[in-house]
Amino acid sequence: IPPYLEEFYKKLINLIEKIELKFSSGKILLSEKAVADKLSSYAYWKILNAKTSLSEEEQKNIEDKFIAKYFCNFSLFQSTPDIWGLKQIFPIMPLHRLDERPSIKVRVYDLTCDSDGRIDDYIEADSIQPYLSLHELHQAQDYVLGFFLVGAYQEILGDMHNLFGDTQAVNIIAKEDGSYQICDEEPSDTIAEILSYLHIDTGRMRQLWLDRLSSNKVSEVNKNLVLEALEDSLYANSYLS
Repeated sequence: IPPYLEEFYKKLINLIEKIELKFSSGKILLSEKAVADKLSSYAYWKILNAKTSLSEEEQKNIEDKFIAKYFCNFSLFQSTPDIWGLKQIFPIMPLHRLDERPSIKVRVYDLTCDSDGRIDDYIEADSIQPYLSLHELHQAQDYVLGFFLVGAYQEILGDMHNLFGDTQAVNIIAKEDGSYQICDEEPSDTIAEILSYLHIDTGRMRQLWLDRLSSNKVSEVNKNLVLEALEDSLYANSYLS
């Protein structure tokens, strides 16, 4: 890197660290942090595309800034614990928009609050890369990823981490003529089932809600609405729906 660009690169890193510190201490707003992130991304892009010889480590660090974060509706610890525990690499690919060429580099994160809940290594074009090529998301449109070669072993290893239960499962029979049959559907765990694993009595919970609603003189209409919402919640899937 030419001396002036190297100095600019160091100043940029130092400035970003100061912004992160100010944001974490509440001295700047989220909107201000967003503007700073956009400006820093542009600065990194200019450095990366300058006709200079970056070191391999510096280039990797800058390229890492442009890997998008996709948060998926699953728990890494529940569904694929070997990714986190043993650094096992499973094939991952989109199941939607297969007639479109993927356009961005992505790192997959899970739904949980754990900072470890992300996948760092991917099978990409016959090599192992720190990103997965995916499509840009369209608002209000589903985008489903498939995790392959996982099998029942991962499900058995998974526990109730983050209170996420088993996802819905099916058996697929492949026929000789190339067709297939989906059978033996196993429903996913409900919130009520997960609470029962934790020895929480949902019947007592219902009674407590009913008692509190009655003691606060809630109208019959509103009482029924609240109790209906409670039932819907208890029998909902533990993941987002």
